Amino acid sequence: MKKSRFLIILALLAAIALLISNEWRNLSGEPRYRLFVNFDSVSVTPDWPWLTGLYYMLCDDWTAGRFGHALVSNANEFDNRFPEVPAGHCCIEFTDMGYFSDQNEQHIWTEANLTLHLPRERDASSLVLQLIHCPGLKGIAVDSQQNPAVQDGFHSSCESPEVTVNKHRLFYLPASSAQLKLPFSTGKADIYLIYAPTAENRQGVVSRIGITRL
Repeated sequence: MKKSRFLIILALLAAIALLISNEWRNLSGEPRYRLFVNFDSVSVTPDWPWLTGLYYMLCDDWTAGRFGHALVSNANEFDNRFPEVPAGHCCIEFTDMGYFSDQNEQHIWTEANLTLHLPRERDASSLVLQLIHCPGLKGIAVDSQQNPAVQDGFHSSCESPEVTVNKHRLFYLPASSAQLKLPFSTGKADIYLIYAPTAENRQGVVSRIGITRL
């Protein structure tokens, strides 16, 4: 009985601390970010304030796809494809099934483990993407306008990723470094992860992470 009462009191204190922490961050003017992470299985671990993290560790909200510090989503359990996260580092890990057409539709699995360093300054013009484990990743393209035509180009079986990058004059960096500085002057960006072609998939597979500053 004493133990359960202690846990209840601790949870209440954590909830109060969460409210204070969120209010403090609102007053500080730090932005939040809405992500687009529509992958087959994805885990997003933001840089929660420690009081917020404590609350989530004590009060897991499974209906929002939250478990401890992480936000998780997969095809069978959760629908949390558009999480709102605070500024700071944000770890994203996913596996995804990409499709390509070569007479018969086939699929290929891709994966990535990376960290976004989301700016704390509201007028920041760039952000840093840290690649941790991204097997087969060839390069990164960035669309600062989040243009639907770019999305269609990357997912068209008629165009190679290089054609889409050149046609829309996208910012592009090869995945030759662990840390990449990407443009973010408009407060939004679609980051395209371009995976190298294989013997079966001659064009490569492209995955998209969307970021919008709130």
